[in-house]
Amino acid sequence: MEKTIKENLIHKGNFIDVYEDDVLVVENQKTTKRIYIKHPGAACVIALTQDHKICLIKQYRYPIKGYTLEIPAGKKDDINESGLSCAKRELEEETGYASDDIKLIYQLYHCVGYSDEVIDLYLAKNIVKIVNPKAMDEDEFIDVEFYTQDEVKKLIEDIKIHDVKTLIAMQYFIKMNFEEKQ
Repeated sequence: MEKTIKENLIHKGNFIDVYEDDVLVVENQKTTKRIYIKHPGAACVIALTQDHKICLIKQYRYPIKGYTLEIPAGKKDDINESGLSCAKRELEEETGYASDDIKLIYQLYHCVGYSDEVIDLYLAKNIVKIVNPKAMDEDEFIDVEFYTQDEVKKLIEDIKIHDVKTLIAMQYFIKMNFEEKQ
């Protein structure tokens, strides 16, 4: 257990804030610093077509200077936006698809050592193409691709998926499908 002595905002960003707090470690009564990011949260979506294909997006990610295959996802516009609203919006903006059958299946923290970001993981079944979807962010250039469950398993085995939320989501989904068939 650690107690905050003083919260110190060291960088105010457009959607994340960086803090370097002074804290007391209760177990040994020593003081130290903790650097972390406050994030409004995000949502991601396992999006399935009517024929059970999985929708993945391919996009360039500047921090890694490369392309990734990911499930549709994005940050909440503000701390008051619900995970469901965010998931539906991101699915539409990034893929041009929507679903009337979408439910929360998991919540995860992917960087507990330096961020409070929680990602709400949704499953959207029977996605359908929208005639006039919401536009992507002007700095996003995304390719939408569809894969069978076996193809996704192969991508994971071949180390072609590196995004942690996508790996967790796909492994969870594949396990869930396997258990339902038993």
